[in-house]
Amino acid sequence: MAGGLNQFKKPECVHNELEKIMKQSKTVYLVFALLTIVVLIMLVQILKFSEKPTPSPSGNASPPPITQFIPPPKFKIVSNISGQLVKVNEAIKITFDRPVDNESLTLEVFPKEEVVILFNPSLTELSVKPTNAWDFNTGYTIKVSKSTRSQDREFLDKDYEFSFQTKPYMGI
Repeated sequence: MAGGLNQFKKPECVHNELEKIMKQSKTVYLVFALLTIVVLIMLVQILKFSEKPTPSPSGNASPPPITQFIPPPKFKIVSNISGQLVKVNEAIKITFDRPVDNESLTLEVFPKEEVVILFNPSLTELSVKPTNAWDFNTGYTIKVSKSTRSQDREFLDKDYEFSFQTKPYMGI
């Protein structure tokens, strides 16, 4: 019989085992409670952002926020060289309102003349100079095509044409 009594644990051991189980279950309940609080906070935030506008005292709903696309200003040439009287070795300067994508520049000179085109460092001004010289007492037209783009990828708002006259020969 004495051996049979040894099979049962002493009351202190049982008490210690119960305390361990209770501590573990308290931890589980605490974790569950914290997760529940977090989920509730997230639901409140979601509901807050999905609320419809509240009517104003006059009964109208508050207006929706303005989300309007405002196009950038048109890409333009801001100088006007038309009507100028120029020397035969003088460069014609054309000024743009923003930097030009110089690879997209499409420029023609009439009557046909071989020219050198140079941009200033900011790419907003271009100089058109004849390789040799403009002909004396001749009217020229420079056309800049609207296919020319700015560096922010905007096309010119239109084709531009400028006419100028070279000075007559005055002798040496």
